[in-house]
Amino acid sequence: MKEEMPRITFITIATGRYLEFWKQQINSARSYIDSEICIEFLVLTDNPGNVDLHIFEGTSWKLKIAKVEHSEWPYPTLFKFRYIMENRHLINSDYIWHLDADMLFGDRNVHSALISAASSENIVLVQHPGFYRPAFYSLIKNYFRNPVLVIKDLRIFVKYGAIGTWDLNKKSKAYVDRKKRHKYFCGGSWGGKKSAFFKMCAELESRINLDIHNDCVAKFHDESHINWYGAIRVHEELDSSYCFEKSYQFLSGLTPKIIAVNKNEHEVWSRSD
Repeated sequence: MKEEMPRITFITIATGRYLEFWKQQINSARSYIDSEICIEFLVLTDNPGNVDLHIFEGTSWKLKIAKVEHSEWPYPTLFKFRYIMENRHLINSDYIWHLDADMLFGDRNVHSALISAASSENIVLVQHPGFYRPAFYSLIKNYFRNPVLVIKDLRIFVKYGAIGTWDLNKKSKAYVDRKKRHKYFCGGSWGGKKSAFFKMCAELESRINLDIHNDCVAKFHDESHINWYGAIRVHEELDSSYCFEKSYQFLSGLTPKIIAVNKNEHEVWSRSD
């Protein structure tokens, strides 16, 4: 058995139907990650009995399961950092990467690249695929081919002062002053060394609790709070190949490493049962 050090834990919150997405995430890992490498998966779910242990057969991977309560939307995503902090004692790895349940692995041994990206003491954030913009020449070429994109981006700049869908409610702890808005990050893929990971989770859990106490919900929930963190705190960055979604035209030059599932096209989401 080969053991790679340092070790990484992939943590996912999968309540309700999202547990079915997580199972497909693990199946994608089997296609792209060496089964003899000692990595860990931690799934936080409201239905531990429905976790199929057989999908780990024939691997050296470790699985940990913790029960969390399922709440009405948007609380499952708002409580993301709370759930993580409540179960932090289950994680012994040097590195931790959070993946939304509807993320798939799409490249060989991507865990090694994530560990490399997290070599500093800072959290690593991933540019949101809907708001990733390539270098100047490629950007101009995309605009030339589709002038509608120019108009769309200009409208975003006028409204927000930067690419992204920033929270404009000054009462929310996710609010970012206009002059500090720069790159916009996704909520579905981020991580780092254990210390950096838990530092961000603890701070954002506290800020979300204040929002809830003040009867305030950030526009895009955990994502809005992550973008506050990205605007205010020192961090590292990865491009949108680590949260790739094929429908976005600006991503055509990237190689998918981690893929965001389009739920509207997915049978798990479209079923009525």
